[in-house]
Amino acid sequence: MISWKRRRMHMNKNRNFWPILGLILLIITLTAVAMIDDDNQLIINTDDVTDMNQNWTWIKESEVIPLDTLPTTLEVVQDEPYTISQELSEDFFFPQVLLVRASLATLIVRLDDEIIYEHIHEENPRTLQASLWHLIEVPASSDGKTISLTFETSYQNIAGTLNPVMYGNHSAIYEYLISSYGYRLLIGLFVFFAGLIMMFGSSFTHLGLQKRDGLVGLFAVLLSLWLIAESRMLQFVTGSHILIASMAYLALASFPLPLLVFIHRSIDKIYQKWIRVLIVLFSVQLLLVIIFQISGIADFYESVIYTQILIGIGIATTIFTLGMIYVKTKDDFAKRFLSIIGFLSVFFLAEIINFIWGNLENVSVYLSFGIFLLSIYLLVLLYRNVMKRMKEGLEKEFYQRLAYVDQLTKAKNRTAFEADIDKVFANLQELSKVSIVYIDIDNLKEINDELGHLQGDRYLVEAYKMISQHYMPYGECYRVGGDEFACIVKNMNQNLLDAIRYHIQSAHTIADLGQEIKISLSIGYSSFITQDEKPSDLIKRADEAMYQDKKLKKSMMKNLEKWQLGLSLFSYNYDIMMNK
Repeated sequence: MISWKRRRMHMNKNRNFWPILGLILLIITLTAVAMIDDDNQLIINTDDVTDMNQNWTWIKESEVIPLDTLPTTLEVVQDEPYTISQELSEDFFFPQVLLVRASLATLIVRLDDEIIYEHIHEENPRTLQASLWHLIEVPASSDGKTISLTFETSYQNIAGTLNPVMYGNHSAIYEYLISSYGYRLLIGLFVFFAGLIMMFGSSFTHLGLQKRDGLVGLFAVLLSLWLIAESRMLQFVTGSHILIASMAYLALASFPLPLLVFIHRSIDKIYQKWIRVLIVLFSVQLLLVIIFQISGIADFYESVIYTQILIGIGIATTIFTLGMIYVKTKDDFAKRFLSIIGFLSVFFLAEIINFIWGNLENVSVYLSFGIFLLSIYLLVLLYRNVMKRMKEGLEKEFYQRLAYVDQLTKAKNRTAFEADIDKVFANLQELSKVSIVYIDIDNLKEINDELGHLQGDRYLVEAYKMISQHYMPYGECYRVGGDEFACIVKNMNQNLLDAIRYHIQSAHTIADLGQEIKISLSIGYSSFITQDEKPSDLIKRADEAMYQDKKLKKSMMKNLEKWQLGLSLFSYNYDIMMNK
């Protein structure tokens, strides 16, 4: 028995990971789709790419300067073209594809002074510039010819930047890009879908999520857009130059906002001041970034330094605020959030060390991996919270049902009746169509005394079935007392109410109580009139009508008994006279 319980607990734990497994399978499917080229051929069975990072020379004015290897940085100024060249090897006897990455720079490719490729930015301060991969097709029989790459950028801090150069066939180039940078795109997509689950899941209250959980989802979505833009693969996902050039900067400026709002809503009011200031600063910063780009004052790249500084200030302020909260109150939320910041700080430190070592090819790799692990943790945590809240919600619904439902007849009880009649009176447009029906069981005491309370309970159940059968099509019925029922109905005129009362009070019997017993019910009703100011006015008239019906029935029964008694006396006297 114990082993079975343990096995069930283990199975329940495993179920927690099914949504995550489904998400991973979805991402794998998307990756497979992404690995299909324009001819619907999978680009996985390929040759290797070859690096082309040696034997380059820098043509500086009339001077030819040999370069050791790529990547490297030349000493040039902004808006100054710089050209590197190399004699092509015998591999270029066959057609090849050259892979070159230009960092926010124009690119002109010449083969023996003939331009074979050109990518030039418009001379407009509002023109968006992006770092792009360039796939240059070099024709066959180009071995021995000189290829030259001319770059030009408007930004001083990246002027002279030369990235590695590769060549191969199309399939080999795509395989190289996917194997080198595809995992970054997958991390971004994983975080994106995780964010969507949290964001849209908070809209479904039956999942037990709170609205503020959607803010964490929005934060994850915006952060994922930055990861996707920094994956160096965005240009192969979308052909929109505006999206490629702007997504990283806008996502970087906006993703702190939902997180700050989430923190603001989760901490005590006395600590919200500095978080509120940060929300205002980031909102203004995002607006200024867009205005400066549109107006030409400063483009996205030129303003990104201010965004980074503000993020640094925001992190420091948030850590200080949450640290102060934890020290003073030992708040669990502050502790958990500080732990998350500490976790990400490890990967951020690895990013700094990687940058200091000059490994520019792996920029954002460590931080992306940290965010990926954090997203998995948040998904698992979210799923467990959803399961817990759904369980609590079901328990709450069960106890509410106990509070509003009569357990014997399964009819709604008096508490539910009072709540519903209040709602009816709150809806003035429908109020004129409402009637109240009050019903009392006449002979329940006699049933209990003669047949016992178990049969009396059965009598109550059968009586409610009959009442609900006639009145439920028009509204709702309730057990409001020991032997009293009430119905709230709509669109029933007096003729219909009279007809149903007559039908119910005709020969309805229960044959399975050991003997046939007639169900005797007293029924009164009242329809809304303008003088009814509150529910009790309408209820009072229905109750009075019901007692009038009961009184009339009792009077009729007494008259009937007198008539039967008189008939019996007459028959008795008649028999005596005949015998004489």
